Amino acid sequence: WSPIGDQIAFLSDRKLRRISASGGTPVEICDVPFGGLRRAVWTTDGTIFFLVATGGATSEVFVVPEQGGAAESFMRSSDNTNLYTFLDIGLMPDGKTLVLATQASNTDESRVDWLTVSPEKNTQPLFSVDGIGASYTTYSATGHMLFARDGAIWAVSLTESNAVGQPFRVASQAGKPSVSESGTLVYQAITSGILRDATVLGSQMISRESELVWVDRSGGVTGSIGLSDGQVFDPVVSEDVSRIAVHYDGDVWLYAADRDA
Repeated sequence: WSPIGDQIAFLSDRKLRRISASGGTPVEICDVPFGGLRRAVWTTDGTIFFLVATGGATSEVFVVPEQGGAAESFMRSSDNTNLYTFLDIGLMPDGKTLVLATQASNTDESRVDWLTVSPEKNTQPLFSVDGIGASYTTYSATGHMLFARDGAIWAVSLTESNAVGQPFRVASQAGKPSVSESGTLVYQAITSGILRDATVLGSQMISRESELVWVDRSGGVTGSIGLSDGQVFDPVVSEDVSRIAVHYDGDVWLYAADRDA
């Protein structure tokens, strides 16, 4: 979603495109460099950052204006000898500062380090978790940073500058969290198999079914949204919680949050 919720950016035919939330003709933003697009974020100053797995463990963050143009390299994992790869990209609550999840190494004794990255490329450590893999880093207005890992959604409490305490499980058999400005969480419930990112080293794609659901702040499921045939993926809720964009049957669909349509 764009910061004010009037447009949606998506990947199609190796191009990043945007379209009005009310429909219409998609507008091309840029070509996406060869590799696997992991995630994109749209900042409040009209800039789109996206993370691409460019080959092997190498990954790279690119930047492009929302109006379009040639994507430029912003940061490469290979430029830092102290990390193995970039796993995920998100945004801090100011809408401009990036959150970058990085993998320290490719061993079982590795850890995931989350860093904040300013538009000027200044980095600061945020928090760390032992192990391999993480995705869909998402800030919540409740003062938490959420992320998906090993078939569950986790959260860690944040102060203004860093994390407090250990991550705790928000939901099991779940992935791809999206949080609105008010703190409402939508995620993809997994009814069979394990949901994992195929671009993360050591992960595997396993047969799975999914359903889009609402949850409350205690982690309880309060209802389902739209179709439940296992083919709804990648939910992203708008900041005002009125609409949810999903990937369904090769297209981008919008659900009205207050009705089953």
